[in-house]
Amino acid sequence: MPAELSWQDFSPAWNLNGPRLVLTGTVRHSDGTPARDVVLYYYHTNLEGRYVHVPAQARSMPPNELGQTHGAWRGWVRTGADGKYSIHTLRPAPYPQGDEPAHVHVTVLEPGLSEYWIDDFLFADDPLLTPERRVRLEGRGGDGVVELHELDGVLVGERDIVLGLDVPGHRGRQAADGGTQR
Repeated sequence: MPAELSWQDFSPAWNLNGPRLVLTGTVRHSDGTPARDVVLYYYHTNLEGRYVHVPAQARSMPPNELGQTHGAWRGWVRTGADGKYSIHTLRPAPYPQGDEPAHVHVTVLEPGLSEYWIDDFLFADDPLLTPERRVRLEGRGGDGVVELHELDGVLVGERDIVLGLDVPGHRGRQAADGGTQR
């Protein structure tokens, strides 16, 4: 993770040819107030549905000993006082096997707590996102299914994230604040 993070990030994919995508929203505490200094780490497949390491790209994650990688299309954002975030990238493709809807993985790091994952960003118009698959979603961090709309040739999806929502074992704001709920 870079030392300096902003509330918005432009992934290495943003400057490539493909369907441009902006994922945006507000990260909130369970009481609805905006959450400051929360880091969201995201990664997703390329246009062929693969996580590909690109050695010449500084952000690209080299494969581990099992050959696993998050690939090159990844990044981080840190929310400001208003809890806002904005991720600029390209729309990922489903895995080549065609058994998973296209998605963007997200891990949350709240100040003073261990990181945890939330439901992936999924796209409401994806034919692989069947009603059967939708009912199996856990709702971690809130509803991860986003409706996309086009704005000046860019696909835009909005998702507000609720810290700790439906995350097993989440200690939340009470523990981080020493027992005080704001």
